[in-house]
Amino acid sequence: MTLVVLFKNDFTYFAYYVVGAVFLTVVLMGLSTYFQRYLSAPSTEKLSAYECGFQPFAHTSRAPFNIQYYLISLLFILFDIEIVFLVPLVYLLLSQPNMTIVITIFIFNIILWIGFWCEWYTNILNFTLIY
Repeated sequence: MTLVVLFKNDFTYFAYYVVGAVFLTVVLMGLSTYFQRYLSAPSTEKLSAYECGFQPFAHTSRAPFNIQYYLISLLFILFDIEIVFLVPLVYLLLSQPNMTIVITIFIFNIILWIGFWCEWYTNILNFTLIY
């Protein structure tokens, strides 16, 4: 029996791939569960918080966290993704000059500037540190 006869159409490739992936996932998860339960016994040292060699400080993990840091990180991710989208468009514009690409870049930048303007005028970017 040749491979051409064994794999008759494209769906067969996909079916074998899915079955193989599910089988491999189940086997690896089963082995991981087995080794976790039977070969490593949890101790108090393993279950304690790691504080860089020091004894864990009491209740410091529940200290209030300023939400503005989260907003700044979201802004960073937003503008990072903007670069990921704009760089290929600029390369495409340089290789194939087209008015559609220019309009796409313009609309994309207008939407980003509207979002930045809203953040600026609602004072999301101005915050005070809480110590």
